[in-house]
Amino acid sequence: MNKILKGTTRRIGNAAIYYGDCRDFRPSIHNFKRPQLAFFSTPYPGMLGWSMSVNEYINGWLTIRIPAICQSMDYDTGVIIQNVWFPRTLDGLYDKRIFEIPEIYARSGWRLIETYIWDKKNTPPAGNMKRQDRNEYEFCFAFARNQNYKYHKFRLPYADKTIGKAASGNMRKPDINGQLAGGHSNLHPDGAAQGNILRYSASGDQGRPRIKGRVFPRGLAERFILQYSDLGDTIYDPFCGSGTTLVMAVKNMRRALGCETDPDSINIAERWLINEQNLEHTRNEESDEKETSNDV
Repeated sequence: MNKILKGTTRRIGNAAIYYGDCRDFRPSIHNFKRPQLAFFSTPYPGMLGWSMSVNEYINGWLTIRIPAICQSMDYDTGVIIQNVWFPRTLDGLYDKRIFEIPEIYARSGWRLIETYIWDKKNTPPAGNMKRQDRNEYEFCFAFARNQNYKYHKFRLPYADKTIGKAASGNMRKPDINGQLAGGHSNLHPDGAAQGNILRYSASGDQGRPRIKGRVFPRGLAERFILQYSDLGDTIYDPFCGSGTTLVMAVKNMRRALGCETDPDSINIAERWLINEQNLEHTRNEESDEKETSNDV
């Protein structure tokens, strides 16, 4: 894989990755379309290979990066979703400082619109389990600046059992208070609406490249991409790692934009994007000082 130069943007089909800190990248300055959705997981306290404390993360590292991410987005319809988790405190207590993260976004005018619980399923034990349960979930905080943010109800096919019950003809009827009760609801033609508990196994997401630390399953990224963007929109991951969000964006006919400070991760993401888009490997690298075309 060709060596990438810091401060350059590598283009891979309908995706592009900037080699550098997201604080130094602005889509509008570099002639990229403002992203509709940003979905990402930052390095965070307790992550393998990362020694930063929660206070350093909340009051320093994250605080100086969130404004840059917010400024990159489409203000009218855009949505930002951050996946995050904190370990227990040193004295074994639940670390409530994780709920300070929405306030950091609020300072930039982005309000919390939803809190998703990612049920990771089959999570291996980690840390001291003597006086705490195995952690099987993480938060995904969703933010928007405008109340008219893009949103599509996410639906999945009904279970065969549900379809069979609906076919029985025993439909729900109003009770004495006018509320529907008993029986079965009419089935929506597009499937069953899903809630904010998201069940995706990280360990079960096989056949994909991985890096140490922040890796979430493809299904999690795809859920948010389909729910908060349209075909042709730009999806942004300012800490793109091995490229999960970018790959799922191009797979779902969106354009993808990422930032990453680790060149090895960029090379991994590039190979994955090349394979996903059936591209021949060609070097397409541009300096951030050079004007780029507005096609992402």
